[in-house]
Amino acid sequence: MDSSNKWKADFQTGKNRRSEVVINLNLYLGKPVSGLQIVRVHELLKTMRIHEKVKNNTLINRKEQSTFLSAMGLDYLVIGKKGEFPLMIRFSDDPGFYIKVPSDYCSSPSKVKQFLRKIEHYYVLFVLKAGDKIYERYCGPMELRNITALCRYHLSETKGNRNRLQFNYNPSKLAYLAPEESSMFSKSLIERLKNICDENIYGNVDA
Repeated sequence: MDSSNKWKADFQTGKNRRSEVVINLNLYLGKPVSGLQIVRVHELLKTMRIHEKVKNNTLINRKEQSTFLSAMGLDYLVIGKKGEFPLMIRFSDDPGFYIKVPSDYCSSPSKVKQFLRKIEHYYVLFVLKAGDKIYERYCGPMELRNITALCRYHLSETKGNRNRLQFNYNPSKLAYLAPEESSMFSKSLIERLKNICDENIYGNVDA
């Protein structure tokens, strides 16, 4: 692929994969029955060039208030009858768990920790994926604050990924369940989502 168009393809692929996951989940949840719905923070996202991403990669542009020209929110909100919570979607075949850090929080380890404190109320849903196939099997949602507390992390030093916070966490080693399944240690997905919404009646705010 022409490298000049790779950035477009990568962005579209990432957006489409997450959209497929959420379409599957919303069909399963059936809002009138469960009272739950999952929506993207920014419904419409502009395909940005590299210099636009660098310019717009700020915390405020990850949140709902941003305009179409600057919005960068690929994350989601899970909305229930009583509350809501922000959700990151990641895949089992990713080389590791990572978070894109806004440019205004990359200058020092203390700034990175400050950013993590601001998003510690986020949850992460891991989705089983192999090649181009996305399965309706999930692990989580897990509290981001628990991942950051238990896993070592570092800012990537590779060109083009210097704002990527990489965690020592391998999603392929997790146990993935169908949404209706429960285990000795975990309720069904609908029950887990409802419980988190009920606990997060403050909604999507900075911690």
